[in-house]
Amino acid sequence: MQPVSSVAAFVARYIERPADDPVAADILAALDGEARLALQARSIAPSERAGWLRQHSGTEWSAAWLAHVDGRASVALRRELQRRGLWRE
Repeated sequence: MQPVSSVAAFVARYIERPADDPVAADILAALDGEARLALQARSIAPSERAGWLRQHSGTEWSAAWLAHVDGRASVALRRELQRRGLWRE
């Protein structure tokens, strides 16, 4: 896995096909299910996110809840990347 300088860069590179890189897959597996869904939802058109999240989680997600979980996921992902020495400043 190549070091990244932002959560957005990691998500753009690895969220759709983490199995292509076992380190990326391991990092994503370290996150909780809601965090992984929030990061995956970034690749869904904003107009379709609520339906996609409902379909994949079985519950309704408000915009406020998605923002909260996305923020928590970003912090957790950055910390995990830093811990593994894969974060570029």
